[in-house]
Amino acid sequence: MTTTKETTTKKTGVWRESNKDVYIGLVKRKTLVLDLDETLIHSQHDGVIRQMVRPGTPPDFILRVSGESFDLLDDLCSSSHNGCAGYNRPPSRQVLCAQRPHVDFFLDITSQWYELVVFTASMEIYGAAVADKLDNNRGILRRRFYRQHCTMDFGSFTKDLSAISRDLSSIFILDNSPGAYRSYPARCCVVADNAIPIKSWFSDPYDTALLNLLPVLDALRFTSDVRSVLSRNLHLQNSW
Repeated sequence: MTTTKETTTKKTGVWRESNKDVYIGLVKRKTLVLDLDETLIHSQHDGVIRQMVRPGTPPDFILRVSGESFDLLDDLCSSSHNGCAGYNRPPSRQVLCAQRPHVDFFLDITSQWYELVVFTASMEIYGAAVADKLDNNRGILRRRFYRQHCTMDFGSFTKDLSAISRDLSSIFILDNSPGAYRSYPARCCVVADNAIPIKSWFSDPYDTALLNLLPVLDALRFTSDVRSVLSRNLHLQNSW
C-alpha cells in the first residue's frame, strides 16, 4: 500500500502541503501584527453619520459603554433588528462596528501560519472588546498592545515592534496607516521594511483585500528574513 508520504516523494517537482510542513519546521514561526480600525474593522459612535458608511447599514456587532467598561452585545449581523432593544433604543453611548469582508476566514488561515498579535492605537477599553469579538473564543488573538504601548511621533502614534519581538527578521505589521510604522532616522524601532500596507476599509461589501494578501502571507512565512521581501515596497510606502 502506497502512503501519502511515499506518493509525495515519488512525484518530484510537485509542492504539496506535506512538503510545506517539513520545510516550515526548519524556519522560525513568524509574528504577524494586526491593526484593528480600518484594517480589520470600522467603527463609529451611534448617532454619527459618516459619508463613508451607507445609512441603514447594520453593524456586525455593537459595543456599549457602561460606566468605565464596554459590554459586548450579541452579534447583530442580520437583516432585521426586531426584538433588539439595545439597537432600537440605544443607551447614551454605543459603538457600531462592522467587520471587513472575509476577516474571519483571514484570521482562521493566518493563525495557522503565524503568531497573531493585535496592536492598535486605540484605548485598551475599546481595543480589547473588539479583539475579543474577532477572536470569538478561538484563542488566536491572545497577545494585544494598545495606545499606551505606542510612541507619539510627529503627531501620530508609532507602533514599536521591538516591544513585541527583538527579532525584526521574523515580525511584520499589517496596517492601513503608514504613520504607524514609518521609519524615522532618530527612532529605528519601527521600520517600513517590517510592514505590509493595506487600503483603509470603511464599508465596501465587495472588498477582497484580506483575501488578496493570503498568497503573499503564505509565501512570506518561509523566508528567513521578512525584510528581504518587504523592503522592495519601501519606495511605494515612502511616497504616501
